[in-house]
Amino acid sequence: MAFSSTMLLCGEGTTMVSERVHQSSPTIWLSALFCAAALAGILLVRRDIRTFYAFLLAVTGSVMVMTSVLKAGGMPLYYAGTVVIFFGVWLNSSLISVLKKAGILPASRLIRVPSK
Repeated sequence: MAFSSTMLLCGEGTTMVSERVHQSSPTIWLSALFCAAALAGILLVRRDIRTFYAFLLAVTGSVMVMTSVLKAGGMPLYYAGTVVIFFGVWLNSSLISVLKKAGILPASRLIRVPSK
């Protein structure tokens, strides 16, 4: 606050722009490591076709996170990518059963054939 006030009073009318950039090496490496761990976790727990969709969601989220870290996309892009990765992992694990219990998806019914 004091710095910006001093710049305003003594800066001869110049405009100063400040921008946060998260391009440090540890941030890049840790983000890449956690994205790779999420993708590997999805691939190690293979389900039916939902593993493919979960992997696509997690790849999309990883691209969003890495774009935010490398190209200064900002914190909203970073957090949006994190949420997309979370939904990809959740889709591969238990999202379908949660949606069925909530009544959003129809419950699958087993048809029993009487044996002779």
